[in-house]
Amino acid sequence: TLALAAAHGAQSDVPDGAAWVELAPLADPDMLVSVVARELGIPVPGSNPQAAFVKALAERRMLLVLDNCEHVLRPVSRLVDAIVRACPAVRILATSREGLGLAGERIVVVGSLQVLEATADIEDVSGSDAVRLFVDRAQAARSGFALDTASAGAVVQICERLDGVPLA
Repeated sequence: TLALAAAHGAQSDVPDGAAWVELAPLADPDMLVSVVARELGIPVPGSNPQAAFVKALAERRMLLVLDNCEHVLRPVSRLVDAIVRACPAVRILATSREGLGLAGERIVVVGSLQVLEATADIEDVSGSDAVRLFVDRAQAARSGFALDTASAGAVVQICERLDGVPLA
């Protein structure tokens, strides 16, 4: 995804590297800090895990990518605000369909991906950015998924219905 590419591209720009945390599977918003801390290898003991986590990050110079924040927007906003205030060398990229509502936040709107007509041939369909993203995510969910002439029409229709945002 775009967030992964950003994290990978930033590796050489930040001394402590970049970390990517996928939040889509997070069902319990109260576990946000624990999940992010675990992904960064930071223990968060005590009665205030957020304070412990932010304190541990204070000396790092890194990029923290929080991907798919929309379903935990308020807890992510609180965590990001605490990090920004206490960790001047930590940069955060949060992906979401909504902004976090924080002062200084810069929102970059990412447009829809190209969608071809359902009548396009398999070679054209497989070259579509939206279809490639759909196939990548479908294969991650079901390893046996393959784009072929039988599935191409349905995949294009799904991408069209989702306005070129096949992860929607």
